[in-house]
Amino acid sequence: MLAKQVGLSGFRQVAGMLVVAAVVSLSGCSTMTMAPSVAVANPGFSLRGTVHGGQQPLTGASVYLLAAGTGGYKSASSSLLNTVSPNVNVDSLGNGYVVTDASGSFTITNDWSCVNGSDQIYLLVTGGNPGLPPGTNNTAISMLEALGTCSSINGTTTVVVNEVTTVAAVMALHRFMADGLHIATSSTNMVGLTNAFANAANLVDLNGVTARTTTRGGNGTIPQAMIHTMANIMASCVNSAGPTSTPCQSMFSAAVQSGYSAPTDLVSTLMLMGVDPSSSTAPLFNLSTAVAPFQPSLTAPPTAWLVPIKYSLGVPTPLPAYLAIDGAGNVWVSNLASQKLPAGTDSIIELSPTGAIMSGAGGYTSGISGPQGLAIDDTGNVWVANTLSNVTKLSSSGVVASGFPLPDINSPKAIALDVNGNAWVSEKGNNSVTEIPPGGVSVLSVVTSPGFTSPHGIAIDPSGSVWVAGKGSNSLLKLSSTGAVQSGNGAGYTGGGLNQPSGLVVDGSGNVWVANSTGGTGTPSISEFSGSGVAITTAAGYGAGTAGYENLLAVDGKGEVISASCGMLCVGSGTDNIISIKSNGVVGTGPNGVQGPFLDGPQSIAVDASGDVWIGNTGGQGNAIPGDVTVVLGVISPVKTPLQAALKSGLLGQLP
Repeated sequence: MLAKQVGLSGFRQVAGMLVVAAVVSLSGCSTMTMAPSVAVANPGFSLRGTVHGGQQPLTGASVYLLAAGTGGYKSASSSLLNTVSPNVNVDSLGNGYVVTDASGSFTITNDWSCVNGSDQIYLLVTGGNPGLPPGTNNTAISMLEALGTCSSINGTTTVVVNEVTTVAAVMALHRFMADGLHIATSSTNMVGLTNAFANAANLVDLNGVTARTTTRGGNGTIPQAMIHTMANIMASCVNSAGPTSTPCQSMFSAAVQSGYSAPTDLVSTLMLMGVDPSSSTAPLFNLSTAVAPFQPSLTAPPTAWLVPIKYSLGVPTPLPAYLAIDGAGNVWVSNLASQKLPAGTDSIIELSPTGAIMSGAGGYTSGISGPQGLAIDDTGNVWVANTLSNVTKLSSSGVVASGFPLPDINSPKAIALDVNGNAWVSEKGNNSVTEIPPGGVSVLSVVTSPGFTSPHGIAIDPSGSVWVAGKGSNSLLKLSSTGAVQSGNGAGYTGGGLNQPSGLVVDGSGNVWVANSTGGTGTPSISEFSGSGVAITTAAGYGAGTAGYENLLAVDGKGEVISASCGMLCVGSGTDNIISIKSNGVVGTGPNGVQGPFLDGPQSIAVDASGDVWIGNTGGQGNAIPGDVTVVLGVISPVKTPLQAALKSGLLGQLP
């Protein structure tokens, strides 16, 4: 699922010196090195911790303190230790490290500092003896601890590095990783990297031995047993004599993926498990030791190696309809509680990048009535399509903007913002598309076309053209940036498998992807059209799992499209699933998608700047299952948020 390109490397520790082996990636072979140590302008403070393999202290291991880079995705990290200090050892690449003692403990004295307080820092541990005869050095060991923002670390910070912290770091950060020495982002996506580090800390305390059960905000449920199971698989190799041991070799063989070199250490194994999370679940699960060190753990193989966090929304009747993500990574949710049974109060709910509720008890309710489509502008204002006949614009603090709500909009469904700040709204009630200026007060234009009916999803392509899905007419309407119909004089473009199309997105090439709901009576599908309206898919479309409703789509930074299909809870048949389709049309998730207990009547979906996928689970119409918002960490490529900012910067469907 959601295939990604990773560089995989092994570590060799010889006479206390770290030597980075040749790295094999899909693009060929290259020698990976770490950036030189940074000059220490201001001494830091002591940082203390312990390293464990399972529950055993890891002795003689090398501990590096690093800062994630900003020289491009997966480029070199920087060493933070002052190599002229007598307390610091120096490896063959000129980078400093300290060594764990007989109890697995280490101390990094004040011989370090960050260049910037906002730097994202982490610990890398390589090699060491997991309690075997003296002289043993397990070179398959590579473990991580994501410390987070440098300025948040102080002299009282103590850490534990083990398999659990490694799982947390890799699952949150692997979209930025080539290996343990290469964690980096572009200079324009520090938001994504920072939020990814914060999510690693959401999974495990810095000084915790086990994974959390709830997030720091208190409203998120963490899949502790899943994280522990992945850690137990790693522990079988850690507590062995090294990479040629049976536990390590079995783990490496089970994790290998077609087109990739076999892993040679813990970090590269975890990264390969993310290439196709649905593969090799049973062989890897069976490697967990009989007396697994981390409990509770799974009792059967999972459907996929994913780390989903479920967030409750803090309202009595939650029903997430649409999601949108702002420039800071905050997630905005239209809560269509009036559609629950019994009905609740509609609201807009704001979550932080780590899921904490930021909109207070009950959410933002002023000017909200039947909220569905959301769009966020590059200044943080949130536009809401209220199906009970108006459009509202909220400030970033949830206050209704002057000139809103704008009345006399008949059953708006979705909303998109162009580069000039104008909002384009699909009006189901009038079979029209309405353009609204940034200040509201009145509309700029209302567009109709004969035969085009029940407009739903709406999106804007890189050229400024507006695309609208006609659910009633099984068609696509294309408008110019000034509202002129470009898709002919009738219902618009047809064919390509369009069947009651609902949501749509545009990728970086200007191709249009459409979710076909089929009315819930048939197998859902996804259609693709070129920017000139030519159907790329056949009448069957791209398969999207079993019977159900295909609702909304999102596109990642490499043009991969992802969607959630609502099965059992929506139509009484089929299975909830997530499906992804690569830019070349290859389905990346298998014919039935990825399934799991983290899906409960999914409808909406969004991708953030960390490569996390956010899913709005309706829980069905009744209140027996409350709706929630679930984030699945690091399963797709990062994007620029919000979408209007991506359009304005030319980064729609591209890495930020």
